[in-house]
Amino acid sequence: MSKKFDKRLFVPLNKEAFKWFKHGKKWEVRKLKGQYNPNNICTGRRVELRKGYNGTSLWGNVTNVRVFDDYEKLFDSIDFKHIFPFADSLNHAKTLILNYVNQNEIIAFKIKLDIDE
Repeated sequence: MSKKFDKRLFVPLNKEAFKWFKHGKKWEVRKLKGQYNPNNICTGRRVELRKGYNGTSLWGNVTNVRVFDDYEKLFDSIDFKHIFPFADSLNHAKTLILNYVNQNEIIAFKIKLDIDE
C-alpha cells in the first residue's frame, strides 16, 4: 500500500446506517465522487466507520470494491441484505438506495469489520 493509503478512509454514517453495520451490513454504497472513487478506495485499505463526526467508531478493512453505473446493476451483483440488512424486500432496498445515492454512478465497497474476526 502506498503512503497515501497509510491513513484510514474515514466514512461518517448516520445513526441508522451505523446500526446496520453492527447487525450484518457488509457493503457501504456511496455516490462516485470526491474521496469515494476507485483511486482512493482499494482492497486492504483501513476504514473507520463513525456514527456522525464525533461518535462511536467501528474499524475494518476494505475487502472488495465495485463501481456501478446504476443501482439496478448494484442489486444484480450484491445481495440487498448485505447493503440494507433490515430491508424486507428488494423493492424496499431499492427505495432505500434512492435516499442515499440518487444518481447513476455508484461505488460499493465491502468492509470486514475487526469485530467479525
